[in-house]
Amino acid sequence: MRLKENKMSKIIGIIVIAFFLIGGYMIYDGFGDDLDTTEGKLTLVKETGKWLFNVGRSTKNTVGYAIEQDWLPDVNETNSSK
Repeated sequence: MRLKENKMSKIIGIIVIAFFLIGGYMIYDGFGDDLDTTEGKLTLVKETGKWLFNVGRSTKNTVGYAIEQDWLPDVNETNSSK
């Protein structure tokens, strides 16, 4: 069981890293030739930082929403198997 959990963690880690690499490349690709200047490089860093912040905030909001949900079914006396 532990081996499967470790393998799943690695797969999830690879997916997360790939997501960030692809997203970072898309931001980089959108700048084109603007990276020849210091100002262009700073803008790239700022935009990448904003994107990472928004990803973190969206993840936090999604997890918070999922935690607040009532996932268990309602059980009453007629459903009891006494």
